[in-house]
Amino acid sequence: MELPVPRWFPDRPVYLPLLAFLAAAGCGGSSSPAPDPTAPIFSDPVVKLAETADASFTWTIYQEAVALKPLLAAPGTQVHMGYWSGSGNRDRLAALLNDVNAPPPGAPPRWAVWDEGASTAEADRYPAYVVMNQEYWYERAQAEVGGYDTLQVGGVTYVDPYPVTYEQADLIWGQFSDRYGETAANYHRTTGNVVQVWALVHGASPTRVFFHYECPKLNTLAFWGHVRVNCARRADASWQVAADWCDCAATCTPCPPAP
Repeated sequence: MELPVPRWFPDRPVYLPLLAFLAAAGCGGSSSPAPDPTAPIFSDPVVKLAETADASFTWTIYQEAVALKPLLAAPGTQVHMGYWSGSGNRDRLAALLNDVNAPPPGAPPRWAVWDEGASTAEADRYPAYVVMNQEYWYERAQAEVGGYDTLQVGGVTYVDPYPVTYEQADLIWGQFSDRYGETAANYHRTTGNVVQVWALVHGASPTRVFFHYECPKLNTLAFWGHVRVNCARRADASWQVAADWCDCAATCTPCPPAP
């Protein structure tokens, strides 16, 4: 069946192996020296809100993921996408993704990603995610609440030219998560397989990012047939045990606990 082309999937060809080669070669289209990875980036929150709200940001994350792991765009690959929320669940999700990414010999091709990168390895982080962290949104919002216009990083004090509110920080990260979620439609279209979503959200607050931003997006993606959503019913849920999961996307409320 021909899949509908979502608004965040550009109608233009991209030679993915070339993207992977350029990324490996360090070719980013600029001859400027690499920025200091320890220095904060004081982006204007109004500009960042517009950037992360735009559909082109989805394409950016998708391109970065495929440049890191070309298997993600290969026909027949089963793509898995991870989400987490709540105490201890990040490490549990990382363990799940690592297990998916270590298939036994002869297994069908598969690969798992999350909102931080194309794997759990630091070298596989999306450049867009690295920049988001260097922008220190929540730290800047905390400084603003305290009445300060400075931020201290690595013993160096920097002046922040843009005030940031907690509401802006939440929305910026929420929109980043939205765009990450939309990459599922791209993976579905290029691989031909419905994306398996694993949400380690057992014990998570229903008012935080997953249930407020990410789950409604997953509900839409599930409606269009791009994803199957699996939400953990227990803290130690195994991705290979169906009883450990439920589909929470329809109501965006926590799953009942496993018996």
